[in-house]
Amino acid sequence: MIYFANGTLFGTPNAGNLAPNPTPMKFGFLQDISVELSGDSKQLFGQYQYPVDTARGKTKITWKAKFAQINGKLFNDLFFAETMTTPMNLVAVDEAAAIPASPFTVTVANSAKFVEDKGVVDVSTGHQLVKVASAPATGQYSVSAGVYTFAAADTGKAVLINYTYNAATGVGMRIPITNHLMGFGPIFSMTLTNAYKGQNLSMTLNACRAEKLAFATKQDDYMIPEIDGSAFADASNNIGYLDLSE
Repeated sequence: MIYFANGTLFGTPNAGNLAPNPTPMKFGFLQDISVELSGDSKQLFGQYQYPVDTARGKTKITWKAKFAQINGKLFNDLFFAETMTTPMNLVAVDEAAAIPASPFTVTVANSAKFVEDKGVVDVSTGHQLVKVASAPATGQYSVSAGVYTFAAADTGKAVLINYTYNAATGVGMRIPITNHLMGFGPIFSMTLTNAYKGQNLSMTLNACRAEKLAFATKQDDYMIPEIDGSAFADASNNIGYLDLSE
């Protein structure tokens, strides 16, 4: 038998701390996955150079998967186990404005849903303006509820404003990242399947924990999230199974 390509991967939350409505899910646009079974080797020596026996000691199963499809519920059900809310927050990046004459204020486009200021840049110099509580001087600004106030001496300057705001009702989702006690987290089964030239292979691990969730961006490529974790015995002391075509 030979196999080609990366196959298909599923995660099914089934124990531990579970998110509401835990759901089996496929890892979309799977890039690659590796599963490694490794054990300690214990060697027995006598008076000779080579061991007279070896035995396997502690054994572990680790895995890592990379996939391109961003799925908030998959992240939550397999890693965070929180109660998601809606809407999401959005970030307005470099919203262009010109500082007007008196009253020297700019109301940003999403002021009605304004959440938090993320800074203002002077276009002509590239410098960050300094945020103050009130009565800004040259090179400074203040902000309240999405209304930015500038100094009279800066009238006419072009600026880029950055801020966060709430999306429209029902748009997107928010996953809270909470500082739980040690040990908190979901448990899930994981199934990898691969078919090639009429042959099939599948591996199921009954109980897994995700130990790392990584997001990496690149200047000229897609974001490829990665989840790493390990497997262990379930409540019946079973690890899983490996199915192979003959």
